[in-house]
Amino acid sequence: MNSLLGTIVIAALTAAGAIFGHAANGLTGEAIGLAVAAVFAVSSYWFGLDVAVGTHRAEPIDAADPRWRLVAEIVSGLSARAGIPPPTVFRYASAEANCFTAGPTLRRSGILIAEPMVEMLSREELAGVLAHEIAHIRNRDPILMSIVTAISAVILAIGGAIALVGFASRKHGQLAKPIGIGIGVLTLALQAVVSRSREYGADREGAAICGNPLWISAALRKLAGQSPTGAGLPAFAGSQFVSLEWVRLLNTHPEIEERIRRLEAMARAAATRSCRAGCSPASTHGTSVES
Repeated sequence: MNSLLGTIVIAALTAAGAIFGHAANGLTGEAIGLAVAAVFAVSSYWFGLDVAVGTHRAEPIDAADPRWRLVAEIVSGLSARAGIPPPTVFRYASAEANCFTAGPTLRRSGILIAEPMVEMLSREELAGVLAHEIAHIRNRDPILMSIVTAISAVILAIGGAIALVGFASRKHGQLAKPIGIGIGVLTLALQAVVSRSREYGADREGAAICGNPLWISAALRKLAGQSPTGAGLPAFAGSQFVSLEWVRLLNTHPEIEERIRRLEAMARAAATRSCRAGCSPASTHGTSVES
């Protein structure tokens, strides 16, 4: 579940808790309903990794399997470079290549990787993807987005309540409806802005961790090829909605083309710096990520 969908779900539960609580026992019941919703939000944050693992029926990788031994070695080496404890890596069956992180703390973080990802990507591309995810963990992005999701959900619930008042009231309807709907759209748009900025940050820092921005851009090109229309892209590549410009404000990931453009610009800048320092441009191709 991406952060945008999570926000909508938590907002709906928060609003439902408040509405049913108020109907049952006035303001006291409303407070109880909000408290229950808050407990749910905190629980979904703390147990997010467990939920993700259970939902995808994932299991820890077996390092005795040559395919997954390579993944374990890459994650171990990249984690050492990033200066964080190696996250637990889980594998799960899927029709599409995918990879994402979950977990409330550095020591309780995990990377979930779909089996086709290992078969589809080269070693370098796989290292780029894993470096991107490890950058997310080091930046505590799963934690940040959980907090943003919870806050956004509460604001979204308030906006929904205002809109409902507008639809139910002739006196205040003309003002309440646009205010409530506007609060909801603005909240989701701001949350999407935060999410997109974290993706750019993970690309930038992931490139530094693995040693080559082109490893990430190559993986993006290959993964985007799974869905020519942009719909149904894996979490690493991005969640894209329809192509209407105003709806793009709600995209939780930047446009694939823009991410690739920035990564390739980073690679050119690195090559230029290396040449000025008297090094061969080939030195920008990265180094081993094994521990």
